[in-house]
This record gives sequence, structure tokens and C-alpha cells, in this order.
Amino acid sequence: MRAKKGTKLKMPKHVVVIDVPMYKLQIAFCRHLKDFESLLHQCGESSEGEYTGSAMKLINPYDGLPYFAAYVDNRSPAGTVAHEAFHCMNQIFEHIGFQIAYNNDEAGAYFLGWLVDKFTEALSMTNKSLEII
Repeated sequence: MRAKKGTKLKMPKHVVVIDVPMYKLQIAFCRHLKDFESLLHQCGESSEGEYTGSAMKLINPYDGLPYFAAYVDNRSPAGTVAHEAFHCMNQIFEHIGFQIAYNNDEAGAYFLGWLVDKFTEALSMTNKSLEII
């Protein structure tokens, strides 16, 4: 099915859109698996099984631009938040062509900390306060 140009992805109810201004992109942060799977379906992707987190680079079928999606179950421990933030960071860095040097990884460390803070903030939001952060 070919999507109409100019149409946007339909964001599920419990998704927080995280602006990443330094790289001019956004992350759709999902707090519920069904919302993450809805985004995957819209982009022609699928997932199977139960899991507590995931991060993927998706291609928006409406404009062909990359979109990043992350899911962390709202009951997950901090380690899962950091784990998925790390995957998301690596996908973003691959997209922009940035490689972390193991002897100079400060940029990656700062960005990972920023992502973990944003993911944690999104997890703590109530349904009434969902917005772009």
C-alpha cells in the first residue's frame, strides 16, 4: 500500500515525541507495547512476542524520512531504560554517520545520558501531560 505524500504517521495515544534538536530528528517513545507495534505496522514492520523494550529506526512511509521509535515498558527497571537508550543512540549515530572512538567516547556518553533522562521523563509523564519534550 502506497501512502499519500505529506501525510504524517498517526501517533498512538500513549506516545511521547522526543525532539532531538542537535541532530534534527525525533524519537517516538512508546510506553506500551501496543503503541510501539502500531508504529511498526504503519511503517510496514512487525514484531513478535512479549518483551520489555525495543528501539528501531523506521522509515516513514508517508515522506520516506527516517523515524526513530523506542519502547520501554512503564514498569521496567532503570537498566532496561539505559539498554534501549543505548540501542537508540547507536541507530542515530549510524544514521548521521558518527562513529564513537573508544579512546574518545565523551560525545556518546553525554548523548546517552541525555537520552536516558528523556526516556525517564517520558516514562514518568501522566496520560494527561503527554506532549513533545
